Amino acid sequence: MMAALLDPRAMLCFQNTGREAMRTYDFLGELEEAIERPIVLLEYRPPPTKGGRPCESRVEVVTHNTLDLDGGPFEMLMEAINAFRAKCGKGKIAPWWKSRICTTYMKTRCARTYIEQHLGCDRWTEAVGLRADEPSRVERLSVGHPKHVKRWAPLNEANVMKGDVVKFWEEQDFALNLPEYMGNCTGCFLKDQADLARASKHPEMDWRWWHDMELRYPGWGGKNFEGYDRLAREADARIAIEAALRAGVEPANDGTMGRERFRLVVIQEQKRIKKQTIPFSCGCEGSTALANMEPEEEDDYILSLPSEDDEPACAVGK
Repeated sequence: MMAALLDPRAMLCFQNTGREAMRTYDFLGELEEAIERPIVLLEYRPPPTKGGRPCESRVEVVTHNTLDLDGGPFEMLMEAINAFRAKCGKGKIAPWWKSRICTTYMKTRCARTYIEQHLGCDRWTEAVGLRADEPSRVERLSVGHPKHVKRWAPLNEANVMKGDVVKFWEEQDFALNLPEYMGNCTGCFLKDQADLARASKHPEMDWRWWHDMELRYPGWGGKNFEGYDRLAREADARIAIEAALRAGVEPANDGTMGRERFRLVVIQEQKRIKKQTIPFSCGCEGSTALANMEPEEEDDYILSLPSEDDEPACAVGK
């Protein structure tokens, strides 16, 4: 909706992780046709040398025909970040809710690298599609930004609420048409457990890819993340629990879970039915601190992230 309403002078871009739902990619093309404006398609690329500093990451302009659909940018990012850490005697790290390296490098930094290096701009405004009913997220947008970058939430300024967005799309002849939990990266660990378990059954999820990344990079999602394998195994039981709750019947444990886990899952399913779960987002504002760091500060931050197999740190050339 923001793309349709923005001044034609605004550049529109989409940063691809390679793990979006397939419908998202089709939708981008339909949106371009509807608003008669191009969307610049961008993808993260690692530093030119293995073990290079994260600030040396690059960006590539791609087309609808060359968009990566297999998680390539995500894998390149994880390999690059951990190659840098390994070079300095540090163990592997993974993204989690307090350290969203995925959002920082594949979304925020990817766009900024394009603006600076490909367009040659030294000052710009970033328009972000946050609504007026997301005040805390809007507030966090402007925290700690460098002077040459301004962040702006035009939908918030126009007092656009979620209902307005829904109404806007009801009036169009096309829409994204995806369950909310399939938006952004399909298996994002920030999603509600009840939704993520169900997403494991979706044909576009590629569950094994996410599980493989979790095994390759310990700590994926943080200590409170239950893990893709467990959530996938619980999917059918959760659906049965939901059906029982909706029918007013006491849910029965089929043996898939222990007593305490079963009790917790029932509570989660009750909240889901009552729509009490918190909507998730990869959170452009959640990656603000890292995205705005100067190179030396960024090096120190990436090297400071804890890992189970750390060795003594080395000095990084400035």
